[in-house]
Amino acid sequence: MSAAVARLRELAPAPGAEEELELDDAGAAALAECCAGLLRPGGGSDAGAAHEALEALCAAGVGGSMRRHADGLAPLVVARLGDGHAAVREAARRYLLLLMEVSRAAAFDSVRSLESIVLVLVLRNDSCSY
Repeated sequence: MSAAVARLRELAPAPGAEEELELDDAGAAALAECCAGLLRPGGGSDAGAAHEALEALCAAGVGGSMRRHADGLAPLVVARLGDGHAAVREAARRYLLLLMEVSRAAAFDSVRSLESIVLVLVLRNDSCSY
């Protein structure tokens, strides 16, 4: 086992934990950096290490402190969609789905907020005209 994989196991939340562990900023940065190193082309990691990195990212989620690292991790994860190992491709797909779900929820919240603002403005304007 490489030192990077050992470090990943120290940092990563337990896969399948019933309650998602919220990482603090430092923990999220360390996990993202470790996973990026294992996913980066030419990083010297094998399929097993890449799979563990992707599983750790899925377990950590994409909210909270991990959100700020998503932009840097996404291209590395997308590159793994073409990996020769099915387990790596599947874990990459799951992580990207998590990203899309969070993005869609954030966009929906923004639209709902915008709709609320427009409604308030319309109601204010309507009440002023009488």
